[in-house]
This record gives sequence, C-alpha cells and structure tokens, in this order.
Amino acid sequence: MSRLDPALLEPIPEEERVHGGPTHRIRGKAPTICRAGEGGAEHPPQPPKRTREPNQTELGALSVLGLCSGGFVYEGKTFDISCACTYTPDWVNETLKIAIEAKGEWIFSRDSRLRFNDAMSRYPEWTFIWARRRTQGKKGKRWEIEVYGA
Repeated sequence: MSRLDPALLEPIPEEERVHGGPTHRIRGKAPTICRAGEGGAEHPPQPPKRTREPNQTELGALSVLGLCSGGFVYEGKTFDISCACTYTPDWVNETLKIAIEAKGEWIFSRDSRLRFNDAMSRYPEWTFIWARRRTQGKKGKRWEIEVYGA
C-alpha cells in the first residue's frame, strides 16, 4: 500500500476545521460540504434504482386467477405492519383492494407468511390471496389458492 506524499498535503485553517474531522487536505482541493438548501456542492448522481420483473410463478398466479387484464401492478403497494416492518405483495389492485402473493413449490418462507398474515389482520378492507404452485405430489401439477378478507 503506498502512502500519500506529505508534500502534497496542506493544513486546514482552524476556522474551516470540523470537530473530529481531518486536519490536512490535498493541496489545492477545498473540502466539499453537501448540505441541503445551502447551494454548496452538488450530491453525486445516484445510480438508478434496480427494478425487479415478475418471475414465471408470479405471472402464472395472475393468469390462473384470470386477472391478467385487471389493472394489477407488480409490487405496487407496500403495507406497514407491526414492529416497523413492511410487506409488499407480488400483485396489487388499489381500486379493487386486492393483494396477491405467489409462491413456488420449493419456496416457502415462514417470514413471508407471517408478514402476509399480519397485513391481513391490519387491513381487513383488503382481499388477500395466497397462491402456491405445486409441481409434485399425489395430485400432480396444480395451484393451491387461499382467499382471505373482504
């Protein structure tokens, strides 16, 4: 690891220092302070937020329910639930107040079911649908659909 040449450093004047901050800076480089509303330095641009696309199971749940053209939005609403937690169902229709959660054969998270149940109890005016795709077992390929609420 290479060290910075001390000849490149200059002391920061006492009136510009911040308590607990640096005592030296690189020659010719003024410190940049990002404070909202002060017209100081601009914040660096943030990378665009990565958006998820629905997977085949989530798309299949919507089609098996016959709701493909029903105004459903993928991860369109986040519900506030207990302990400052949130729950975001796979599909939401705000007008009809329907939320759909889709799970595959091998994906069953206890945490997601607990959040689903908590959202059901906190938002009784909504209809919650738990759709689980089964691919194995005595009954073969099928969907198990549970409907709760209004």
